[in-house]
Amino acid sequence: MSCGKLKNVAKFDANFFTVTDWEADYMDAQIRAMLETTYEAIADSGTVPESLSGTNTGVFIGCCWDEESKAYRDDTQMPSYKNFMSQTVANKFNLKGPILSADSACNSSFVALNEAYLAIKYGLCDAALCIGANILFNPNDQHNFFRLNMISPDSKCMCLDERANGYAKGEAVVTVFLQHRSRAQRVYATIVNIASNNDGHKSEAITYPSWHRQRTVIARTYAECGVDPARVDYVEAHCTGTKAGDPVEMRAIYQAMAATGLSNLIINLSHLSMHSCFKAECLEKILRCIYYLYFQKDIDF
Repeated sequence: MSCGKLKNVAKFDANFFTVTDWEADYMDAQIRAMLETTYEAIADSGTVPESLSGTNTGVFIGCCWDEESKAYRDDTQMPSYKNFMSQTVANKFNLKGPILSADSACNSSFVALNEAYLAIKYGLCDAALCIGANILFNPNDQHNFFRLNMISPDSKCMCLDERANGYAKGEAVVTVFLQHRSRAQRVYATIVNIASNNDGHKSEAITYPSWHRQRTVIARTYAECGVDPARVDYVEAHCTGTKAGDPVEMRAIYQAMAATGLSNLIINLSHLSMHSCFKAECLEKILRCIYYLYFQKDIDF
């Protein structure tokens, strides 16, 4: 088994972020990467990061694994930072808006995005950072998922393919900076609407997807903002490369809308969503496609 790994996760400019050497040594690598990508995202928007100090800017993070604390659980000095991720980012940038660290498995960063969007929409904050993170440290988790037949034996995500036999894991840390369009200096895209739901009670296992509930939330999203789904040219799918999930999602999409273009990031970057980062990474991919007017080729298709 193999997985997509980030490079140089142990490297960090502690002084730049006013972090002590001791704190940097024991800080979760995911938080260190969050600080780096947060600074880059704000700067990329045309905003001076330091200018946000003291402002009503929110921090919304999706992260469902804390593997580093497991790997160092014998070290009594190693704190569990999972509950303090959003607080740490807000502290280092002196952001005083609402904060949230969401853990809802595959859709953690989507829940964070949902809350960030609503917070801006209803005036709870003036701007927001949506962050998704996943860095792997504990090989036992990889083996456990493999034993459950969820991991592809050949480490390939063959989404929407009869060859699909599971997914491969991957690492990523993504930050998206959200603002009112009228205040933004650089605009990649505009979020028209966002919605979420869950399956509730069902006869299948709790992890088995429901095409009906997926179709419902897709239809509701477009109905609320008055957009005709038939006008949509491109859909970024979640598809995990499993025989249970992919057909269910495709049924929901094609019953809710007439999509003419379909893609999936998992094929190229492996499955980040089991560790909450995938939705933020998908959003980044879509923003780049729109901004640069190109569509990324799916590997092996």
